[in-house]
Amino acid sequence: MEVTDVEVEATVFFHEGSELLSDLKDQLAALPELKDLSPIADLDNANIGEPDETTQEMDTKVRAISEKHHSILVGDGNAVPTPARRVVCDLDVNGTKPIAQRSKQVPHHHLQKVYDLLKKLLETKLIEYSDSEWASPIVIVMKNNGVDIRLCIDY
Repeated sequence: MEVTDVEVEATVFFHEGSELLSDLKDQLAALPELKDLSPIADLDNANIGEPDETTQEMDTKVRAISEKHHSILVGDGNAVPTPARRVVCDLDVNGTKPIAQRSKQVPHHHLQKVYDLLKKLLETKLIEYSDSEWASPIVIVMKNNGVDIRLCIDY
């Protein structure tokens, strides 16, 4: 039999996996809606300007601009940005076979924060469920305040 006679399927390399992703997907789907995806920024108590660096006039201008665009500002410590819509990314992988990396275990003390952040990202449509042949695990990085987390991707 010649190679041309055989139907060749793309090869996908899977690292040893777990059921974590499917479990998390089911749990997230069953949760009630979050009431405060993007809490409104409190401009009355916002720290605007830098002492000895900005003038009162500069601070007033920044406050006026902030008030004008108040609807797009959020006050949450883990606030999510406005998603870029109608942006298409074309990644040239030069024929590389897809790789699905194994998910990493989330430390127990970070579970609620990861859950809340993923739920928020899903609700705001910054991320979506995927059955792609490509998969990379998240890595949790603490923000400078020592309380909030940042989700990074381990490519």
